[in-house]
Amino acid sequence: QKVATPDNILKVTQFAPQMIAEKHVQVAMFDPELEGIVKKYSLDGTLQAPEAKLDYLHINAINVGGNKGDRLLSRDYEHTTTIANDGSVSINLKGTWTNHWSDKEADQIRALFPQIDKLPRQIRENFWHVIGNSLTKHIVRVFVPKGSTLIENSGFNYPLKSSEENGYTVWYSEVDVAVGGQTSFSLSYKLPEQLDLKTGDNYRFLIQKQAGAEQETIKHTVQLSDQVIQIADYPARATQGSENLTTTTDLNTDRYFELLVRKK
Repeated sequence: QKVATPDNILKVTQFAPQMIAEKHVQVAMFDPELEGIVKKYSLDGTLQAPEAKLDYLHINAINVGGNKGDRLLSRDYEHTTTIANDGSVSINLKGTWTNHWSDKEADQIRALFPQIDKLPRQIRENFWHVIGNSLTKHIVRVFVPKGSTLIENSGFNYPLKSSEENGYTVWYSEVDVAVGGQTSFSLSYKLPEQLDLKTGDNYRFLIQKQAGAEQETIKHTVQLSDQVIQIADYPARATQGSENLTTTTDLNTDRYFELLVRKK
């Protein structure tokens, strides 16, 4: 009823496209025809279908600690691609998660709930735990091209375990972030397909954002071995011939990168 008013309809039409692009809106329909339209425009929240020679990444984090610490986290990722002289492609992924709880945050919450410190101890402690003043725990799943080979991993609660889902290889573990603290984790792996450097080939990378996630960034770097040269790239990052191409951007939506390379 609120949306149906003329003023609010105008507001919705203004912010809806951005909310959809940033994956804060998802849609499900019972009608098969309407559901087909939803799928066509990627409004159903499904992962993109796997493609040959596409370096794909989706990082899915599920808050399982019983608190609302997600709102306090920023997540920064470094994705480094190394293209070897034989066309093989290796990836190093590093995640740095920071919890931004502070005394200012606590003061703001006390202003909203002025009686909180007068509650019985157990209720008070439970409240602060749920609101985010406690260890933030996540199950983390990393989706990569099927057949990728894990080389090493560190910083997780336990070594990565492997499964398959939606046509991708999935590695998963747990990550904790202390109140006001920072946690880093990393993994290295090799992609299943090689580039054809004799005639020239495209290295394509897509990172698909987790729906609803906020405060995320990606630093994507491509390192070229000594016999590999860059011909063109998208989006433009460096001059032709550079051996180290880097782009840093937010992850407010899916991000796509492409680089045409060949042997010298």
